[in-house]
Amino acid sequence: MQTYTLALALWIIAPYSISMALACKVNVTIDDTFGDERTGQVPIYTSATAWGESAPVCRCDMNPDPAQMHNQTWHVHESRPGQIPANITFTFRVVANARMTILSPDTRLAFYLDGDLYSPTTFFQAPSNDTTGEGYNYNQLVFSNTSLPHGKRTMLMSSLTTSDSGSIVLFDYAVYT
Repeated sequence: MQTYTLALALWIIAPYSISMALACKVNVTIDDTFGDERTGQVPIYTSATAWGESAPVCRCDMNPDPAQMHNQTWHVHESRPGQIPANITFTFRVVANARMTILSPDTRLAFYLDGDLYSPTTFFQAPSNDTTGEGYNYNQLVFSNTSLPHGKRTMLMSSLTTSDSGSIVLFDYAVYT
């Protein structure tokens, strides 16, 4: 009789356990070089001048620590004052999301979610937490939205420039849930 009771209890609990397990949220990383670990889709980089990959292409003094990077890779772009912005675009299927990047002292970004400028509209570099003295902030949250409806989304991160100031973007990875 105890075996029957135990089997019945497991039969009643099992559907709830399975549905709870299927509802677990999982973080998915979009690496700057290798792309979305779930879909394989890589970010699209556009600009008037070339993006650099994992090397100080634009300025000889840009040397972030590869050991601090996801997969030891990153993309870098320096937009000069008045230059057309550099953009990073990627798509993802999401319930909640967060964007991460490496920051240099001259980072200025705008975010467009599904084609709409997202408010707050800009991100400016915070004081550095870098202990090497090079001025980089690693693994920084630059965009977060935990109230997005489930579905396919497109994010465009754009460097902000004015006639007086440029922007340096070092992109490492993005995370969505």
